[in-house]
Amino acid sequence: MFEAAINNLLDIHNRLRFNNFSYAMRELLGHILKRLAPDECVKKCVWYTPPASEREVVRSRRIKYAIQKGLSDNFILEELGIVKKYSELEEYATHAYWRDYEIEAVELEDTDYEKLQIRVSGIIEPEFQIGSDSDVKEGNGMVFTRRIPFVAYLVSSIENPYELQVEEFNMDIDNTRDFWEDIRILED
Repeated sequence: MFEAAINNLLDIHNRLRFNNFSYAMRELLGHILKRLAPDECVKKCVWYTPPASEREVVRSRRIKYAIQKGLSDNFILEELGIVKKYSELEEYATHAYWRDYEIEAVELEDTDYEKLQIRVSGIIEPEFQIGSDSDVKEGNGMVFTRRIPFVAYLVSSIENPYELQVEEFNMDIDNTRDFWEDIRILED
């Protein structure tokens, strides 16, 4: 399949070569992810929730399984410290709650005689609440979610590589109109 994808890319007379290459690579990655994260294993994880789609296991859940296997989100967050505080989110709403996240890439940025530096990137999906709980119940508030890209830089010592510490955590929050797109502002 990889060779077929490359052959699609090399076919300079085909106007759809990039499209065909992308499709073949997506299918190849799908096969790899199914090997790394079989349906029956993903569905047995404590963090698994059925997606809002006709498939029982979606690509993002396979990727999550390939990275963290059956480890709980709490273990990843609290014990490993992979993702740290998100107070920036609270600028946008009365309350911001952690809802879900997807880790897209984990890369070893640098290593030397004493430490490892790791870059983790992905998407967080917090839940925002405008107004109090009673405002929401009465229809005077709202709850919504947004998908926000993040990058975290972690560091650990060579002696204890599992003792990760967050060195830096950034979210790509665009405070322009794009963030509020498709959200109705409540009026009196």
